[in-house]
Amino acid sequence: MNELQGAGVPFFIKYMITIPRIEEIIKEYVADSEIFLVDIHISPGNSIVIRIDSPEGVTIGACAQLSRHVESFFDREEEDFSLEVASAGLGQPFCVSQQYHKIVGKQIEIVLKDGRKIVESLIEVNADGVVVSQSAPKISNKMLKALPPEERERIKLEQSKNISVAWDEIKSATEHINFQ
Repeated sequence: MNELQGAGVPFFIKYMITIPRIEEIIKEYVADSEIFLVDIHISPGNSIVIRIDSPEGVTIGACAQLSRHVESFFDREEEDFSLEVASAGLGQPFCVSQQYHKIVGKQIEIVLKDGRKIVESLIEVNADGVVVSQSAPKISNKMLKALPPEERERIKLEQSKNISVAWDEIKSATEHINFQ
């Protein structure tokens, strides 16, 4: 057996830069921290972009440490690459469920696959999807006042129910930032 092979895997494949290999390196590194992997992108020219996050946000120092850690697993003599580690950007679509957990209680903007857009407060994240409040009235207060009291109460109750959105209905989601 060639000494450049280990466990039957050729050397160039064992140390090749791949998304699964980088994921493995990062998950081992962040296992005992609150940092989580958001996304990895590798361009054809081996430009690697890693996005990470945590419930409290990510510092430049944490990005630099992770960059050095990942880089230590690859040999620039064997494979040329560039590496960028950054925190998940504000306004960027969510990629992993931990990003949803991070903003429970805050405003979320969800674009559904059918084109509808929901901007509401995120109440819950679960295995099936997310639950948001339904605060925006469908019928104006002026119109509600014109209705009989029992009909008015029924509509108010219906409009105040929470909305469950399944993961497979979501096209994209971001934290909604209101600059007013």
